[in-house]
Amino acid sequence: SSGINAEWPLRPGTEMRRALEDYGISIPAFNKIGGILEKEIGVDEAAKHAAVIAINELLLKEDPDVTLKALQNKKAYLNHIEVQNQAKYHDILFLAKLDKTETAQDEGKTSKDCDIYEFYLTHVEVQDIIDDINDIVRKEIAEAKFRTAISDINKCLANESASELIVALQVPASRLKHVNDKNSEIYLEFLVAAQNSREGNLNVEEIQEVLELAKKKKVPTATLR
Repeated sequence: SSGINAEWPLRPGTEMRRALEDYGISIPAFNKIGGILEKEIGVDEAAKHAAVIAINELLLKEDPDVTLKALQNKKAYLNHIEVQNQAKYHDILFLAKLDKTETAQDEGKTSKDCDIYEFYLTHVEVQDIIDDINDIVRKEIAEAKFRTAISDINKCLANESASELIVALQVPASRLKHVNDKNSEIYLEFLVAAQNSREGNLNVEEIQEVLELAKKKKVPTATLR
């Protein structure tokens, strides 16, 4: 099992014990917690460790809403939490926790000899996963906007509307450069010709090439065949 459900026999009255009791958590006694003996952990550090330990334990409930609340706990000191990414956070954190615990168990490690973070995700590991997921989602959104922008340009060519085309070419998500409002008619003429010669939708490189050719008023069809 990936969960560790034995009781935590800490000395009564330690800060770590008090902090864990706030979450109703029962886990075994580990030799150390973040490299420090349990009895030596102060109030602030105990609160932070308990919040991170709670995240690890609550992942086992397999409920993204519960995981999100644990990540949003101010005592965990985690940043850049995007609510819309909560399902992805939960899935990746759950798998990372499972992998770390199972690896420690497979290596024959025991709680009495080890630091808790040989079995549990650390604060840094949790934050890194949050940041990585945020980056991946941002890139996915940008890529989707890019594909839509290029598709919209091709639709404008089918409609043969210079006014619609110049707006579509200037959408930042299209990643096109050197678009000049005054050239809308010539862009339309050249891009339609290029699309006809290609017998299909133009990609971003082809559109950019035609924009550059349009500035010089050269016929583009030969270069795109």
